[in-house]
Amino acid sequence: MRSAARRIGNVAKTRRLFDIDESIVPYHAQEEMNDDADGVADAYDALAGDYDKLFADCAAAAESTFETLLRLLPGLRRASRILDCACGTGIECLSLARRGYSVHGSDVSRGMLERAQERFRTQGLRIPTTRCTWEELPRRFEPGSFDIVLCLGNSVSHCLDRSSLLASLRGMFAVTAIGGVLVIQLRDWDGLLAEKPRVTVGAVCRQGEHRMIPMYIWNLRGMWLPSDLEIVFLELDGDVVRTHSYSLPFCPIPSDDLIRSIREAGFAQVDRYSLEDGWYAIHATKA
Repeated sequence: MRSAARRIGNVAKTRRLFDIDESIVPYHAQEEMNDDADGVADAYDALAGDYDKLFADCAAAAESTFETLLRLLPGLRRASRILDCACGTGIECLSLARRGYSVHGSDVSRGMLERAQERFRTQGLRIPTTRCTWEELPRRFEPGSFDIVLCLGNSVSHCLDRSSLLASLRGMFAVTAIGGVLVIQLRDWDGLLAEKPRVTVGAVCRQGEHRMIPMYIWNLRGMWLPSDLEIVFLELDGDVVRTHSYSLPFCPIPSDDLIRSIREAGFAQVDRYSLEDGWYAIHATKA
């Protein structure tokens, strides 16, 4: 790991360029952070420049997610305070903000947040972001700061063991208001492990003559066993073909264990909803 002192120096430069709150202590300098979280942050820092190329159309992906949220949150109001606690490059934050919702983004990866701020500035919007882990949320926000907390895109699978999952969910619980809702979107690991795919291919991202095709190489070891996903980009530019890849750590979490942990974290009513293409969502209310 690079020295904390060097990373702290880089943080000062980053804050001047991007609207990213790191007002407590830069993530990599915090002694209590575990190596698993550090590894996830580094993996997404590396992927950040190519992350949006995982989608054929980011706007269409955001529209689909918003329609899902409307089904899960029929009472969604523009006055609701929303935290997207795995905001990545800001695709969903931008979609919500453009519709007039009050949204704040957080993520463990500085690289992803920098891309998010670039996206917001391009659209003429100022959306605040905070760099922190889920466990840190209670130290970054007042208790009950948000009416809705979103954890989308299979992000919770980066909790690599049960204790990390429970600590993360307790962090989300602390910043959820009384009567507020946590929405988690997750792959159906039960179904995926039954299929045992080795390689899957994503949608083609086109930019003129330039095309990017993401291929996913799955190294699935089983439920609650740390695994990894290798993302290989096949880059086609005219007659030139290039490849480059990234590796992401994750842990398949059984649906029943996730629901049990959400209840243990303090949420009262917890409901599971099946989504398309092997995904599901959890809707949990804080009483």
